[in-house]
Formats: sequence, C-alpha cells, structure tokens
Amino acid sequence: MNWISNYVRPKINSLFSRREVPENLWSKCGECGTMLFHRELSDNLNVCPNCEHHMSFKPRDRFKALFDDGLFFEVEVLDPTVDPLKFKDQKKYTDRLKTATKVVGEKEAMLIAEGEIMRTPVVGACQDFSFMGGSMGMYVGNAIIAAAKRDKKNLTEESADVLFHMLVMLSSCDVDFKSVLKELERREGKSGLIEKSERKN
Repeated sequence: MNWISNYVRPKINSLFSRREVPENLWSKCGECGTMLFHRELSDNLNVCPNCEHHMSFKPRDRFKALFDDGLFFEVEVLDPTVDPLKFKDQKKYTDRLKTATKVVGEKEAMLIAEGEIMRTPVVGACQDFSFMGGSMGMYVGNAIIAAAKRDKKNLTEESADVLFHMLVMLSSCDVDFKSVLKELERREGKSGLIEKSERKN
C-alpha cells in the first residue's frame, strides 16, 4: 500500500498535471548564468541586465532594433553555384549547408536588408555566426556585392532628388544652369577654404 501511495499515485498525478513550458520562455546568460525571461532580454537588446553581457543577436532581430520602427525589407541576393569545388571533409559541404539551413532557419549565413536610420536610407549586411560560423561561401560574396550595388542605386536616386530640387530652385530664381557650371570651372583646382577666402576679399 505504501508503494502505491508513495510512488505510483504521485507518478500518475505528475503525468496529468505536467504542463508544457515553451523552450524559448527563458534564456540563460552565458556569462553570469542568470535565467532571463525572453521578453525582458529582447527589450534590453539581448544584453543581460544582471552583468551587461552582450548575447548573440540574430540578423533579423538586429535589423528590427537598428532600423526606424523596426521596418526593413530583404535585398535579393543572386544564388551562386552550389559547391563548385565538390568540397568534402568529414561531411559533404552540401550536407553541411542543408543542416545549417534547417537548424538556423535561414537560407544562408548573411542577410542584406534595406531600411532607414533616423530617416536616412541605409543598406545593412549582417552575418549569422551560428550558420557554419567562420565559413564564407560564395553566397556571402554575392550578398556583399548585392549590398554595394543597392547602395549605389540609392545614391543615384538620392542625388537625382537633390539635383531636381536644385534645378527647380535655379529656374524659380531665373538662374541659368550654365552659369553654375562656369562657376565650377572657375573653382577648378582650388580648395574650398581658398575659394571662400577669395570670395570674402
């Protein structure tokens, strides 16, 4: 009777009363060992409030914290040829890619995003070290190129905006754009400081 009361009944009760606790409810600080509620940790940008240890940040979470209102869109990256060297050590490189994609939940190690920081257009690149950390494949190279090209496109568009507004201003003031070009030719070879000092004199 004691065996049933002391072992069987508590075991049955524990099976029926057990509650599933989400795995992502708490995170443990790798520095001080403090258990941190995930929402508290997220609100503190993954910095431990107890010891100020900076914990890892996923690229998407980093961009949400970085860009205005957490808004950004992912820049498309050209897919490279998968494993053209047929690399293999203990496992095939293609198998490692499949495993990393499944575990991390991302297509590759680097994410390129475009958004605004204090209303200034910005293109950002963020690498996830948990995705085959330290291995920079062809996709990462393509991602960096995509970011550079996107930034150049933005620069062109922003410059066009500035030039358009300047032309409107010149036209409203009845100033010919050719006179602006002549002024630039006159300043050729002079530093801004020298040119300004000449104007004052």
